[in-house]
Amino acid sequence: MTSATLADLADLPGFDAAVDRVRTACAGLSLLPRARRQHDLVVAESRVRGARASASLEGAQVTAERVLQVMAGQVADPVDAVVAAALRVTSAARGAATLVGTAPAQALARLHLAAATGLVDDPDLVGRPRRPMQPVAELGDLGPPEDPQQTLRRLTDLLRAPAAVPALAVLAAAHAELACGRPFAVANGLLARALDRVVLAARGLDADGLAVPEFGHAAGGAGAYVADLAAYRRGDWGVWLDHCATAVVRGAAEARAAG
Repeated sequence: MTSATLADLADLPGFDAAVDRVRTACAGLSLLPRARRQHDLVVAESRVRGARASASLEGAQVTAERVLQVMAGQVADPVDAVVAAALRVTSAARGAATLVGTAPAQALARLHLAAATGLVDDPDLVGRPRRPMQPVAELGDLGPPEDPQQTLRRLTDLLRAPAAVPALAVLAAAHAELACGRPFAVANGLLARALDRVVLAARGLDADGLAVPEFGHAAGGAGAYVADLAAYRRGDWGVWLDHCATAVVRGAAEARAAG
């Protein structure tokens, strides 16, 4: 895989404009009238919508009513199990945001624990990287996974980036490295999309977790999402950067529509 550094992304044509789009879209989300009146409810609704969208990119297409049933403990089949995993990891994003800047490896482990519990029976596959030759769940046609330890080293370096680095650059690079590199045996896609929420909160663009970036990633369907990840993998980083900027902008618009 051809990995982008944060400097590579910053040098892309249109980078500054994309950063401005994201900042403008996220500005003032916490001041939305309904968010101020019913903060906890609006945050919970964002997590539910995000989990449903994220699960859809794993092939788990369910109704909003079914998501609520899964939340109530009605997990009847593998599709429900994916939805439940998406709900857990989306909810865990808020806590991970307080850790990610100083202890990124711990934050990733906690997120994976939330995502993978219930998806696999082997405790060795939960909250820890897979072994180098261990089979890994695929996410579309993205080629072979990377060495898990190398991927996690790149991820932790990205997540420790100085505060001056725009959130969009960190989000785009970390999401792609996790989704393409697949350092865990399962749930890499769910984890990558939850990581968007972590980065947006940790870097102050959406501290309350009101935006629904998963909605933006899923807007074009799983085929478009994987195609844009594949573009990153082959070194066409501008396509992926634009995808991520658009996903966050759409996710913020979804928050405004609800708030």
